[in-house]
Amino acid sequence: MLEQAEKEGHQSRVMFRYAISAEAAHAEANKTALAKARDNSDLTDETIQLCHVCGHLQLGRQLDECPLCAHKGISVVPLNRG
Repeated sequence: MLEQAEKEGHQSRVMFRYAISAEAAHAEANKTALAKARDNSDLTDETIQLCHVCGHLQLGRQLDECPLCAHKGISVVPLNRG
């Protein structure tokens, strides 16, 4: 779909790029969470941030803006303790 959107110069190409990059970040976050689960540890030391514009997920260092879409106000997601 991205290839077709780029070929046609369609504006959706930007969102497709965001989605691909965000999913790569999600995969890395899942690897981290899985490794913690295998070690019987928790993500308590991690800061988790989510961009509500493009869906980028960031573990670790806290950011002022999204590294994918440059949206300011990327929000910290509280860990669910339930």
